[in-house]
This record gives sequence, structure tokens and C-alpha cells, in this order.
Amino acid sequence: MSSSHLPTVSQSLLLTQDLLINLVNLPQAKDILQASFGDGAQSTQSDCLCHLARRDRFDVEAAISWLETETQNNFSNFPHLEILTAREINNADGAYSADTKTIYLSAEFVTDNANNPHLISNVILEEYGHFLDSKFNLVDTPGDEGNLFTNLVQGKTPEDRELAAIKAEEDRQNVVLDNQTIEIEQSNPGDNPAFDLIGLTQLRNDPQFTGIDGSGSSVVVIDTGMDVDHPLIAPNYITGYDFVDDDNDPSDSGGHGTHVAGIIGARDDTIGVAPNVGLISLRVLDTNGGASLTKIEDALEWTLENRQKYNITAVNFSLGEGFYTSELEVPGDIISDDIRRLEDSGVTVIAATGNDYFTNSAEANRANLSFPAISSTFAVGAVWQDGTEPSATWQSGSIDYSTGADRIISFSQRLDAANVIFAPGALITSTLPGGTIGQNAGTSQASPHVAGTVALLQEASLQFSGRLLTTDEVVDILGSTGDSITDGDDEDDNVINTDGSYTRINVYNAVSEIKRRSDNIALTVTGEGTAPGSQGNSNLRISSGNDIVSGATVYRFFRPDIGVHFYTASEVERDSIIDNLPNYAYEGESYIAAASTADPLTGARPVYRFFNTSTGAHLYTMSEVERDSISNNLANYNYEGVAYYGYESDWLCHLAPRDRPRATPLYRFYNPVVDAHFYTPSAAEKDAVLANLPDYQLESNAGVAFYVEPIAEI
Repeated sequence: MSSSHLPTVSQSLLLTQDLLINLVNLPQAKDILQASFGDGAQSTQSDCLCHLARRDRFDVEAAISWLETETQNNFSNFPHLEILTAREINNADGAYSADTKTIYLSAEFVTDNANNPHLISNVILEEYGHFLDSKFNLVDTPGDEGNLFTNLVQGKTPEDRELAAIKAEEDRQNVVLDNQTIEIEQSNPGDNPAFDLIGLTQLRNDPQFTGIDGSGSSVVVIDTGMDVDHPLIAPNYITGYDFVDDDNDPSDSGGHGTHVAGIIGARDDTIGVAPNVGLISLRVLDTNGGASLTKIEDALEWTLENRQKYNITAVNFSLGEGFYTSELEVPGDIISDDIRRLEDSGVTVIAATGNDYFTNSAEANRANLSFPAISSTFAVGAVWQDGTEPSATWQSGSIDYSTGADRIISFSQRLDAANVIFAPGALITSTLPGGTIGQNAGTSQASPHVAGTVALLQEASLQFSGRLLTTDEVVDILGSTGDSITDGDDEDDNVINTDGSYTRINVYNAVSEIKRRSDNIALTVTGEGTAPGSQGNSNLRISSGNDIVSGATVYRFFRPDIGVHFYTASEVERDSIIDNLPNYAYEGESYIAAASTADPLTGARPVYRFFNTSTGAHLYTMSEVERDSISNNLANYNYEGVAYYGYESDWLCHLAPRDRPRATPLYRFYNPVVDAHFYTPSAAEKDAVLANLPDYQLESNAGVAFYVEPIAEI
């Protein structure tokens, strides 16, 4: 394994092993294994298997015993990991071969996801599933059993259609390695590498985001028109207008607008970012690609007048003229005021940065943007979606000698400006006039990836918080959750790279952030139904707002039905629980939370809180790694935000030196029978639990979750 891959893969491997440890501790672990691998010989119709007895089915008892031993021995028998090129493993992200007892990972996949260890962990987990199947099944389970195993381990239950596809998939291939033909079972990427890159494939595969496809809003495409009869566009087409010929027929005069529209919302989820979004076509470009600012102004004013009627959430400009480093440089600007009015009304305006960076590279201000990108909410530059294209020479004179995912394409404008963001721009497959599809490249293709994404964000916001995002919120979320790219770190081209850092959109991170924010909006007892197994528990929601006081008293409740404690630093939540939830027995003050403004030497840090919808119990952690792992992998855990603050160490340095006592450990237990955690600041209670309750197992560092200030023993 290359030393450059070692840190990423090591982190991903640890995440995978943590998931396997969690699996072993689940009361339903055997059911998960049986559901993943238990259909081997039963579903095989080959005559040569008819003589096999029951023993040819998956041996779930042996498998669970193996996993228990492995977790106790630090996975001493984990399959060997090896990094190969994607081509060597049939262009898969990962593969497992029983012939060599090795898990293979694609070098390109690891490199492209160096900042996303969870995604690599998912592939390792899938291949470990293939390993378990080969070890404890005499016949291969039909379909992609590793994929199903990965879903179930992470608490995700595929829908019937998805489950049927998984079981029907043929994941076995023969490849030649070291002059030897071996059979592999492989993990395949999605059908669109651009969607893999920006996290859209991950979003669609996460059950908590099922159905987020742009429904309920529309995007205006100001361009050459649109083939409104295209079978992948017609179902989503709402209305349009031709400002060139002044009629209601916005037919596409050149194909550009149709290609752009398909990327936004073709009714094909391998092409359209938001395949159920409404599409509106406003033609302003003539057959030669020319347009007047007056026509563009008319289109923007039409959008303002009709934004509520058609629920318009975004406008896409894959057009532009001139190159500028500041809005103030634009001569004769008559449309920026319309853009501001649209933004104020909640409509995000997205524009392509331009494709003439090579032409401008000899100029002192070569880092610049086209207009209206310089004035828009987002100015979108283009990156390569993957490295399958060996090289590319463009009409402008720019050359990409080699390609790779997230490399800025040589033609793309770039500027160190607040509104600049990047998205895939080559080579992008989308719709073309006449009912066909084809590939094009440009910042024109990057911009609609962002426009479609905005539609997804607005739908997610409506789903999780019941309201649309403001334009400022869209900017903040896309900017803060995107992946960082650098111009010049791996680009291989003939232009002068800026060595600057930019942001490339990450749809999964953005939608996850919307859900996280909505979970923290209000401090209420929702009472919105009963979680399975919770015996009448209501879902408690907290916020990290003004009610969570630095250094506050933390109150404790007991849930006798599941044998766990619940903690809150909110007096409002405490009183609401006492008044409304009789199954929570109030036990009084338990300890003092850390002061968030304490001396840094104390290590005061936020304590994050989750609600397990399957059990009705809460989980508290100070670990950001655990927080992110739970958020990304355990769909039945709802993140509720910062509960209060705790200490990393046992020193209370904010007190005067002569009064400097030790902090109290907050001990954490896990009960696999009820799949819930138990916390106590009492050493006596800890010892009593260990002595009398064998189902409770200490977790974390010697059982210490974090440290708190003591009040009294309970």
C-alpha cells in the first residue's frame, strides 16, 4: 500500500471495525447476518447443488462466533488490504477475492475520497461482507450480498425495489492479477461519476433522505431554449417564453439549453441532479448564441413576477460575456438589481464563470469571472468528474495533459471571490434536442449541477423544518459543507495555476447540515408519536441556543422501562418532561456542566446528544469522530445538537488554585439487550452496576465518557 494512501485507509478501516463491533453487540446481530447471507443454497437452482444438505446454508452461529472472537482479538484475522488501479479490478471501487483472501481498493477511489473516510469504510465493509459469505457459506449468496450487509449493519433497510435490485445484481467477475485469473466480488460506483463526486449518489443511498428529488419547486433556465418534447424533459416542463421571437414557444435553437436543463432535472436519475424538479425555459440567446441585456432583464423580471406561481427556487445562467474581477467593472449593467431582488425573494441565481482562462492567462488579471457570474449568488467553475478521459485539448487553446476527479479544468475561470464555487463540468452526459443524449463540457455544465442542488436543498428544508431557506442560508450551507480543492496541487495543464483553495459542492453534506440544523431549531417536547420499543416515549429535541447555559446544572431522569438515565441542562426541557412525560422519573440535580468559556487547559468541549428512535434512549458523546460516524452511518439515531459542555480531563482549572479539585468521571455503559447506553457520575453506582447487572458493559476509555463537576453522589 502506498504511504500516501495509508492514513486514509487506516482511518477507514478503524471505522469499519467499529461498525463490526457495534454489530456484534446488537441483539439482532444474528438476524442481520441471516438476512444478508442466508439465501445461498435455497435460492440456487443448479442441478449440481441438489445433493447438498442443510449444512450448505449460511452458518450463522459460526459467523457470529467468529465475529465475537475477532472483536476481542483486535481483528487479528482481518483480510489483507491491497490498493490496485481501478482498471485492475474491473473499474470497481473495491473487490474481494476468496482465491487470494484479499480486499482490494481502487487507488483512484481512495485518492478521490481522501476527505471522506466514511465512504471508503462503506466499501471495506461491503467487501468484508463478501469475505464472511465466502467463509461461512458453501455457495455464493445470490445478488450483491455485501451491499445488503452494509445497509443492514448501518441500520438501513432497503425498500422493496432497492432490495430486489441488490438481490438481482451479478457482482462476480473474473480478473487477471499477477498472471493469475481470480474471481472477485466487487463494489461498483454509481451510474454517474459526477454524482459520485458531489455526494449525490451517497444522498440517494441514504434512507433518511429517501425521496429528495427536487419535488415541489422549479428552476428557470435562461438559455437557448429547451426541447420541451424531449421524453426526459417533457414530464418536468412547466412553462416558458421566447424573448428572442416574443412568443410562447421556447424551442431550443442550438441544443445548449436542452443539455443544461437535463443536468438540472432530466427525468432520469443518472442524468438529472433533481429528477422531479419543475423546469421553466426562458429563451434569450439567438441562433448565433448572442443576447442583449435587455432580453435578459426581461427574463429576470418575468421570473420575479412568476416566482410564487411556479415555486421558483433557482435561476441558471449558463451564459456570459466579458471578464471582470469586480462587479464595479461591468459597463452598462442593468440586471444586477434584478438579481438582488430575486435573492431577496429567496431565489438563488447561479451562473457559469466562463471558459476562457487560457486566453486570459497572459493578462495580469487572468483570475476573473464572466458577467453575470460576477454579480450572481454563485459563480460556478468546472472540475473534472473523474480521470477516465486521458487528456483534452480545448478550442480556447487550453490543454489538460491528464485528467482526474476534482482537478480544475484548464479552460475554467477562477477567482478568489466569495461567490465562487465549483462543480463537475466535463465530460457531462445530458439531454440533446431530438430525444437524444450526448456529452458536453464547460462551466455551462458545472452551473446546472449547482442549480439542481439548490432545488434539493429547498426540498430538504421543507421536509425537515417546514420552510424554505433564504438565499443567505443556501450560500452558507453550500459554502460550509463543500469539499476543498486546490488549483495547482494535481492539475496537469498548460495554464498558470493560482495555487488558491476553492470549494466544490457536496450535496450529501449540505442536505445533512440542513437536517442537523432543523433538529436543533427548537427546544420542545414534540410528542409526535411513539418510537418502536420506547413504551410511549416522546422524541425530545434540544437546541444549543440561549437555554443551554454555560456551566449550567445538569438534571437527571430515569427511564425504568429501559433502565437508562436521561440528562438535560435545560430548565425548560426539565420542566416540560416533568409535566408531560410520566415515564421519566425525575431524580434531581446530578452534576455541573463545564463552562464553555473556561480556561482552555480544562479542555471544555461540547457534549453532543442523539435520540435513538428504535429504543427511545439517548446517547451522549464528546467525540466528534463518534458524532460524525453515528450521523453518517446509523439512521435510527437522530442528532439533537449540543446538550451542554464537558471536560476532557479531571482538572477544573477555572477554579482558584487553592480550590482546584478533581472533576468527576461520567461513566458510560452499554446494554446490548436493550441496545441503550447508561450514564452515571457516581463511582458507587458504577460499581453496583458492574456487580449486579451483567448486561451492562463499560464503554469508552475505562468507562469514562468525559468529566463533569460533581454535586453529590446519587
